[in-house]
Amino acid sequence: MTTEIYVSGSEWVGGGVRSIETGLHDLFATARRRIVTSTYSIGGSAFDLPETWIEDALRRGVEVVLVANRWDGQHRAATAPLERLARADPAFSIFSWDGPDRHDLHAKAVVADERVAIIGSSNWSGNGLLRNHEMAVRVMGAPARAAARLIVSLTGSTWATRRPKALQDG
Repeated sequence: MTTEIYVSGSEWVGGGVRSIETGLHDLFATARRRIVTSTYSIGGSAFDLPETWIEDALRRGVEVVLVANRWDGQHRAATAPLERLARADPAFSIFSWDGPDRHDLHAKAVVADERVAIIGSSNWSGNGLLRNHEMAVRVMGAPARAAARLIVSLTGSTWATRRPKALQDG
C-alpha cells in the first residue's frame, strides 16, 4: 500500500484508522539513514514524544534534520531539550525558518530515508498529535523523495538559520 490515512482526536482515533502519533513514531523507529522533518509549531511543556523519537533515532546512527517555523517564537520548554540533543549530537540539525513577515513555514511533514513520508495538518504538540482532530497521509517513493528534497532545500535559504546559535560558529 503506498498511501494510508492517519488521524488524531477522540472522534477519529480507534475507528480502524491509525493515529498520527503511532505513524510518526513508526517512521522515527524504522528509519535507517536520515529523517527530514518540518513543522510550524512545537508544543509546550510536558510534551516529549518528538524529543524521545529523535533521541532514539540518533542512538541508532540516524541523521535528523528539523526545520521549524520561527524557532525563537516556539515554546521554550519544548525547544530547549531539542537544542540540548543538537549540541550533544552533530547528526541532529535544527534550522529556524524566519521568512519575511507573513511568509511562514506551515508544512508539517516527516520523511524517513527519502522513501516514506507522513504529511498532514498536525503540529509537534500534544494537541496536534493527540487531541485535535488532525489528518495526515502516508506517501512512498517519488512523493516522499520530493518532500525530503523540498524540506532540505529550505536549510540553504537565506531565511534559514541553524540552531542552536552556538552551532553556527562551530
